[in-house]
Amino acid sequence: MTDLLRKPKGASGKVHDVTPKDAGWGYVGFGLYRLKPGESAAERTGETEVILVLVEGKAEISGGGKAFGEPRRPDERLRAQATALRLCARRFRLER
Repeated sequence: MTDLLRKPKGASGKVHDVTPKDAGWGYVGFGLYRLKPGESAAERTGETEVILVLVEGKAEISGGGKAFGEPRRPDERLRAQATALRLCARRFRLER
């Protein structure tokens, strides 16, 4: 397996972008956005299914022409829990 320990490509925006080809995987890629309040990110995904996971903070999420708003964590007191949203859309947008 290839070396997957990688340093971020900056302090904000898309700081990690691991494609299946880069990692030697068959299907799954990984991207990490670090957004400051007021920043946004958008990406075209084509036919790729996307799972967006909010590791920290909150964001407004939209994709496929549909606004999902701000997903709520199952329990706001448990900071270690992440919020996830599965999208089968050709594009997504995050706004923090």
